[in-house]
Amino acid sequence: MKRYIENKNFIPREYVTQKKSKERKDSKILILLLLILNFLLLPKSINKIKNYLSKNDSVEVISYDVEMKNSKQEEISNVLDYINEDINTFNYSNNSGTIETEDKNTIFYIEEETDFKINTIRKVNDKTYLVEVVYE
Repeated sequence: MKRYIENKNFIPREYVTQKKSKERKDSKILILLLLILNFLLLPKSINKIKNYLSKNDSVEVISYDVEMKNSKQEEISNVLDYINEDINTFNYSNNSGTIETEDKNTIFYIEEETDFKINTIRKVNDKTYLVEVVYE
C-alpha cells in the first residue's frame, strides 16, 4: 500500500524518504542501546557461568587410611572392654566422654585399671555419679 501511495503521488516523496531515514536512525539507536546493555551485562553473566562451572567441576574425594581405620577399631574395642554391669551409661566421642554409675568401686576401677584419666566426678543424686573421663 505504501508503494502504491508513494507512486501515485498521494504522499510527497520527501516525506516518505524522511520517514524511512528516521526509522533507520531509530533502529540504529536501538541496536546501539542493546549492544551497550549487552556489554554492561556480559561480565556479570560470564562470572555466573564461571562460578557455576567451578562448583560442578570440584569433586570431593574422600580417602581412608587402612592403618588409621584399624587403630580406631582397636581403640573402640579397648573402650568397650571397660564397660561392665555397674556402668549405667557410657558416652564417648573424640577421646573423651562421660560415665554414669551407681557404684563407687567402679570409679576406683576406672581410675586404677583402665586407660582413662578422670577429669571430674559429680554426684547427680544420692546413688548416681557422673564421671568425666579422657582416653589416653
